[in-house]
Amino acid sequence: MIATLASLGSSVRADPKVDDHDRFVRRTIAVVIASLGAASVIVGTAHAVGSVEDRHEADGLCTPTCDDKGAFLSNRATNLAHAAELLIGSGLAAIGIGALVWLTAPGVRVVPVVTPAETGAMLELRF
Repeated sequence: MIATLASLGSSVRADPKVDDHDRFVRRTIAVVIASLGAASVIVGTAHAVGSVEDRHEADGLCTPTCDDKGAFLSNRATNLAHAAELLIGSGLAAIGIGALVWLTAPGVRVVPVVTPAETGAMLELRF
């Protein structure tokens, strides 16, 4: 069954066949990708916090020169900051890809509608 809601009064209907299995699989994949992305953001945030803590401690040990522990903490803070950048960036990208996979799964479509008299969008729901 297809429900078509048109903001312009258009009665365009799509193909009534909807494969529920394909939609389920695509949405499951989307949830897995987005979940991995969220986990990556969380781990990246933990790395960022560790980097700030190490940098703060190293600053206390490096006045005016660094001892061995201060140099170690400064180096580790830099490495943690780089890891945080990569983890957070790739996690946000994965969340975006998961959202894209979810939104492109069969079931709901937003279709632009342009006629000589009107312009708008049509929301097409399949169930």
